[in-house]
Amino acid sequence: MKIATEWGKKWRCSFNQDKSKVVVFGQRKRGETRWTLGGKEIEQVDSYKYLGLDLKGNLKWNMMRDRITKKTRRTMNTAWAMGIQSGHLSVVAADMVWKVLVRPIAEYGAEVWGEDRWDEMEKIQRDMGKRILGLEQSTCNEVILGEMGWWTMKARRDMLRLRYWRKLLKMNRKRIPRQVYDWEVGRTTQKTWCTYTKRLLVELGLGVKWENQKINENCSEWSKLIEERIQTREECRWRKTVTEKPKLRTYRLVKTKLEFEEYLKTDDVKGRRLLTRLRSGTNFLRIETGRREGLPSGERMCWFGCDVTEDEKHFLTECHLYEDLRKEIRTVEGGGGTRATDLGLMLGSGSSESLCTVLEYIKRAEARRRRIL
Repeated sequence: MKIATEWGKKWRCSFNQDKSKVVVFGQRKRGETRWTLGGKEIEQVDSYKYLGLDLKGNLKWNMMRDRITKKTRRTMNTAWAMGIQSGHLSVVAADMVWKVLVRPIAEYGAEVWGEDRWDEMEKIQRDMGKRILGLEQSTCNEVILGEMGWWTMKARRDMLRLRYWRKLLKMNRKRIPRQVYDWEVGRTTQKTWCTYTKRLLVELGLGVKWENQKINENCSEWSKLIEERIQTREECRWRKTVTEKPKLRTYRLVKTKLEFEEYLKTDDVKGRRLLTRLRSGTNFLRIETGRREGLPSGERMCWFGCDVTEDEKHFLTECHLYEDLRKEIRTVEGGGGTRATDLGLMLGSGSSESLCTVLEYIKRAEARRRRIL
């Protein structure tokens, strides 16, 4: 404080005491201290917002997370009214709105504070995905990530951290951020920025980079490398949870990669939403509505005398009520094919021409079913 005061006197600068505060960092309690700057007393506070980050004396980020959560959700609701709710905004455009207008708010400064879990922000991303795809709130989270090809928000923060780590290593050692990093590397405490970064690199198979404290790749090469490693990790975790959920019985037959689905680019909003609901397992069929009623899976029978469970496969490829509609699909594909092939086709894995026919079938079949019931 004295050094800053002397510097101000030397260069004839004054300090704004109203905007100047003191934050004492650390867990240890200290007695009352009188702080002066430029000959005037300034207040000691528990936290201070600096460059958009809420710095707290106890070294926790909960205040900043609460503020960012509210701002992100508020921006998401604004984006929802920009055409997503009405369906006038395509999935591709809505995805871009999320990535450009909403997500950056949640990732501000994540290179510094992003190692911990943040369930609330994961929920916000999933809510945005459900709104974009037109799905119910009870839809499995894995469907949202799978259809949109999204990582978890935690994975995004890991990527941002490793990009910043390379920037630190390339930084001049006289700069303050690099000096802080060099000091922290030598610390032996269990939970620091460096310990998590090291653990993350080892997890991604890049532990040798930490041991050498050197990155030979240029910026684009390093970004590509860590994106590939994180993509592999996220895809393995996502696939594991998909296989564990009975509700995703149909989804795992047609979805094996964590990537954006091409059928979402169609302009047929109603057909696309119905198809996504069928793929997700959260839909209007007895296999799902019967579950809500508490019926055993063996008793969720087709309403139209087929004497089998009305699941997605039955609705799309077997039920006699829609046989006339399915003939049009076979005509487009040039033949009948096997049931497995038909199921993949009916769930959006065919050509763009067949997709249009499939969506028309789903809309007409769903309308017929609704009229009869």
